[in-house]
Amino acid sequence: MDYKEALSYLDSFINYEKSGNFKKRNFKLKRFEIFLETIGSPHKNLKVIHVSGTKGKGSVCVFISYILKSAGFRTGLYTSPHLNSFRERIRILSPIVKKSIFEGVISKKNVAKFASRLKPCIEDFNQRTNLGRLTFFEIYTAIAFSYFKEQAVDYVVLETGLGGRLDATNVIKEKIACITPISLEHTKVLGNTLIKIAGEKFGIVRKCRTTLITAPQEKQVARLFREKTKQLQLNLINLNQNQIRQKTFNFKRQTFDLKTKKNNYKNLEIRLLGRHQLINAGLSVLACENLGIKNKAIYNGLKKAFWPGRFELINKRPYVIIDGAQNGASFEALNNTARQYFKNYKKILILGISNDKDIKIISQKLKIYNEIILSQSQNLRAMPVTQMRKYIKKDTYLSKNVSQALEVAKRIADKKTIIVISGSLFLAAEARELLIKHRCLID
Repeated sequence: MDYKEALSYLDSFINYEKSGNFKKRNFKLKRFEIFLETIGSPHKNLKVIHVSGTKGKGSVCVFISYILKSAGFRTGLYTSPHLNSFRERIRILSPIVKKSIFEGVISKKNVAKFASRLKPCIEDFNQRTNLGRLTFFEIYTAIAFSYFKEQAVDYVVLETGLGGRLDATNVIKEKIACITPISLEHTKVLGNTLIKIAGEKFGIVRKCRTTLITAPQEKQVARLFREKTKQLQLNLINLNQNQIRQKTFNFKRQTFDLKTKKNNYKNLEIRLLGRHQLINAGLSVLACENLGIKNKAIYNGLKKAFWPGRFELINKRPYVIIDGAQNGASFEALNNTARQYFKNYKKILILGISNDKDIKIISQKLKIYNEIILSQSQNLRAMPVTQMRKYIKKDTYLSKNVSQALEVAKRIADKKTIIVISGSLFLAAEARELLIKHRCLID
């Protein structure tokens, strides 16, 4: 099986990220646990930092991975979704890997190798099981575990795909668990209240030697975490907002101080922009402190970490920002950062979201934008612009795709304008690729 054949084979399995048909009954952790046993349990004995939450999961994973890399460890990184290629989801960061946006990404050769190796086991399992056929996410997670085991990584940093309790990544029992800020998301699957969603996210916390490190949470969520960790007799480490103080910020980086029980860090530096990224960085520092990582590696790792598509400045004439915000809380963070960096600028939003996202909540977060251009990605889950328009209270422009949306934005922009492209990581990815290849669309 070559790479193209592997792509075709993996694409033959149900992929909820494409279909958007998320239903709790479709997620069966037991099925995946049994399958992993049939292929030799490659997830066993991996040293894991597991990250759940609503927003900032990927950023936390990247910060932790770069810190571990700076400390000299070979670190497996598993994230989702991806920007341009699903190979981006599986990476190994090590001191000898060449620098790139997605450094250490799994090779096409290794994707084909592990898909070929696992295919007989997958086919046999799917014929015998009464728990339903394996999904794309489960199979690709199995490939990641198998790859990390063969490569003998020192640590693995895992991002949950959806929720936590029933997510395929939750087969890991002994780990450090991190939970980023929680807000309403995937309410049809995870529950329609903050507490129900928090319960699902907390599901990554297992009895077997788990330490929970959590970002600042709403009072009811923080109370739930305290009660549950106490019941399970587990170690709980909380990050508080008052531990962090922003120092400087510009279009390339921001600096901040962080005070923990173990250290008083001065002038930590990160390349990711926005105050919300200070929370993500702080959470990552607490996780790495728990592993005994030295201060020098923490400083160096944070400084080098990069995660495209997160308030990423991709163009300067006019300013164009790419951001994967896709729910109310992440839009609030995006808007706050846009205000901070572009206080007196005209703001144009190119908006495209997926069918399973809450357009009602998102539509309430758009007051700061002077003009809104509705668009949609090529993903099957993309919400039609005519449907989005019903929820947007101000006048909007309609576009068929990102390219057309950028043409409209160029026409209505002036010298002091910021164009924000957001609402979906799929839309952000298409815009990013288009702008990098054809900067003449804006310049």
